Amino acid sequence: MAAPLPLIHLEGDKFVIGEEAANSLRHITQDVAVISIAGLYRTGKSYLLNRLLGRQSGFDVGPTINPCTKGIFLWGEPIIDEEANLAILLVDTEGIGSVQQDENYDSKIFSFAILLSSFFIYNSMSVLDERALESMSFIVNLTKHIASKIHGKASQYMPNFLWVLRDFVLELEDEKGNPITAADYLEASLMERPGYGTKNDVRKALKEFFVRRDCYTLVRPTNSEKELRSIDSLEEERLRPEFLAGMEELRHKILSTVEPKTVLGKTISGPGFLYLMEGYVEAINSGAVPDIQTTWDAVAKQENARQRDLIAEEYRSNMQSLGEQPLDVEFINVKHAEFRKEAMDQFFSRVMGDPSVCVGKLESKITEIWNEYQHNNKASSTEFCSTLLDHLYARTVGERIHNFTRVSDIVGAWATLRTEYRDQAIGPSKLEVLAIEYPRKVDESIRIFCEQVNEVHQEKLEEMKEAERQLHNILLKEKEESLKSHKKYERQLQELLEEKHESELKLTQATAEIQSYILAASQRTEMEQKMTEMVNLMMTTQPENQREYISAISEENARYRYELRNKAFKAIAYLPVDMLSTGGANSLNKLNDIMEQLFSEFEVLETENLALHKSVQNMEAVKTKCLEQRNWKGDDVKRCMKCNELFTFWNRATYCRCCGLIYCSNCCAHYVEIRGLAELAPPSREGKCDVCLITYKDRVIQEG
Repeated sequence: MAAPLPLIHLEGDKFVIGEEAANSLRHITQDVAVISIAGLYRTGKSYLLNRLLGRQSGFDVGPTINPCTKGIFLWGEPIIDEEANLAILLVDTEGIGSVQQDENYDSKIFSFAILLSSFFIYNSMSVLDERALESMSFIVNLTKHIASKIHGKASQYMPNFLWVLRDFVLELEDEKGNPITAADYLEASLMERPGYGTKNDVRKALKEFFVRRDCYTLVRPTNSEKELRSIDSLEEERLRPEFLAGMEELRHKILSTVEPKTVLGKTISGPGFLYLMEGYVEAINSGAVPDIQTTWDAVAKQENARQRDLIAEEYRSNMQSLGEQPLDVEFINVKHAEFRKEAMDQFFSRVMGDPSVCVGKLESKITEIWNEYQHNNKASSTEFCSTLLDHLYARTVGERIHNFTRVSDIVGAWATLRTEYRDQAIGPSKLEVLAIEYPRKVDESIRIFCEQVNEVHQEKLEEMKEAERQLHNILLKEKEESLKSHKKYERQLQELLEEKHESELKLTQATAEIQSYILAASQRTEMEQKMTEMVNLMMTTQPENQREYISAISEENARYRYELRNKAFKAIAYLPVDMLSTGGANSLNKLNDIMEQLFSEFEVLETENLALHKSVQNMEAVKTKCLEQRNWKGDDVKRCMKCNELFTFWNRATYCRCCGLIYCSNCCAHYVEIRGLAELAPPSREGKCDVCLITYKDRVIQEG
C-alpha cells in the first residue's frame, strides 16, 4: 500500500503496534534495512522522506505549527533492491520538542527510532551550533532508556548516523579559509570545548554511540515563504535546482550505503523486525529499561522458531515434490538425506545465536515429517502392490486357467506373474504384499486347476469310448470297400502292363530315328572342313572376291542348318504321343539335350560368320584409308624424321606402314596386329610411328 501506516502510537499510556503495518511486515520475506528520521518538529522531516521516496507528497506535511506526525509511521511499500535482495523501510517519527508532548515521551520516540533503524537520520535547520547540539541532548539520556549486558562497545549495536542540515547557506571553510567537507564540519563541531559541560556530554555521547557518522547540507527548497508552506503540493519546476541536485545526491548516498538490520550478527526479515519491535514496545510499556541483549535474544528465539518452521515446511514441500506415492525406498532415502542436509545448511546460515539451542527441534520436526512421509508411502505402496498383484493374477492366471492342460502351463504363468510383479511393484510393501498374497492365490489357482483337470478327464474318457465304437464301425466298412478296390486295381494293372508293352515297341522305333538324326549331326565335321577350305581360299583372293566367299559360306551354313532341323523335327514326329508321358520322359529329355547342343553350335558358327564379315569390312576400310594417306619417302633419307638420329648399321631405318615416313627403330617401335578373318586366319603385323599409333587407336575406338 503506497501510504504511510501507523507503526507505533500511543493509546492511553501504552504504546501499541499498528495492525496494518504489522501485516505488511509479516509478508516481507527479504532482509530489511530500516531508515528512520528524527528531529525537532516542523523542520521538514516528513518532506525529506518523501524526497527519498522520489515523490513530492506521501508522509503528511502541514503549514501550521502543529506536528503532522503522531507517533511513528511506516511507508506502506518498501523500496526493493533487487540486486541485494533487500527491502528498505522508511520510518517517520513524531517531531521532538512539541508543546503537546513531554520530554519523557520524546525520549521514548527517539529511543524507538534509534533501536529500530539500521540508518538513522537526524534532521535540523541551518548550522551546527550550540542550539543544534542542545537539541540532541536526548542522546545523553539514551542510556536511561537502553541497557545492554553485551560485552564491548555499545556503538556496535547502533545504526549508521547522518546529520542533515536544512536551509544551509554558509560556505564550508575552516578557520583558515580552506574548503572542508560536511563530514569535516561535523567532526569539528563535535570537538569538546572548555566550559561547555552539558554540550560536551552531547558531543561525547554522539562520538561514543555513532562511530559511523556523516553530515550532509541542503539549501532551502524555495525562496518563497508562501510556496514553502505548501511544499508538498508544489511542482518540482518551482523548486530550486540546487536543492533538487543536492536531494538527488543525498538520496543516492543513503540508498547506496544503507545496510540490512542485524540481530546478533544475522540479518532479519520483515517478521524478525516485527518481533524486535514487539520486544522493545513491551519493555518500554512495562516501565523497564529496554535491554538490547534480552530483546535480541527474544527476537532470535522467535526468528529461529519461525525459520525452523519455514525450513521444515520447505523440507516437506521438497519431499512432496518427488511425485505421487508410492515411490522406491532407496530413491526417497537418497532424497531425504539430500533435502535434510539442505535444510540444516539453510538453518545454520539463518540461525541467530547459538544453533545448538534450537537445531534439535528442527531435527525433531524433520524426523516427524519424514516418519509421516514414510508411513504414507508404505500405505500407498501396500494399496498399489495389492491392486497390481490382483491385476496380474487376473491377466496371467485367472483369465487363462481354463485353457491350461498341463502343470507346466500354470507354473509358467506364475513365473511370468512374479517377473512382472517385481518389475512393476514399487515401495516398501513390495515384498510384504507378495509374501502374504502370493501363497493364497497360488493355492486358489491350483484348486481351480485340479477341479478343471478332473472334469476334463471324465469328459475325455467318455469321448474315447464313443470314439472307439465309431472307429470299429469305420474299420468294418473300410475292409469291405478295400476288397472291392483290390479287384478293381488288379484289372487296371493288367491294362497298364499291356499299354507298357505297346509303348516299348514305339520307343524302339523312335530310338532308331534318333540315331539317324545323330548320324546326320556327325556330318558337321565335314561341313566345318569344307568351310575352312573356303576361308583359306578367301584369304588368298582379293577383297572384292572375299564377299562372295563369305556369302557362299553363309548360304551353305543356312542350308545345312535347315536340313538338320528338318531331320530333327522328323525324328520327333516319329515319337508316339505317349512318349510325352512318364514312361518316355528320360529318352525325350536326352533328345532335347542333343538338339539344344546342336542349335547352340550353329548359333556360334553364325556369330563367327557375322564377325568375319565385319572384320573384312573394317580391314578393307583401314587399308583404303592408309593407302590414301601414305606418303612413302625415298631411300635417300639418312636421318630419323623425328629424333634426327643418323641411320647406321645398328640404327636401321624403318618405314611407318601408315604415314610412309622413315624413322629409327626407337621412334617406330609399335606393331599392330591386323586381323582379317578373326580366329580363322593368323594375324599380320604392321609397324607404326607414335603419331599414327594414336590416330589408329582413336579410329578403332570410334568404329567400335
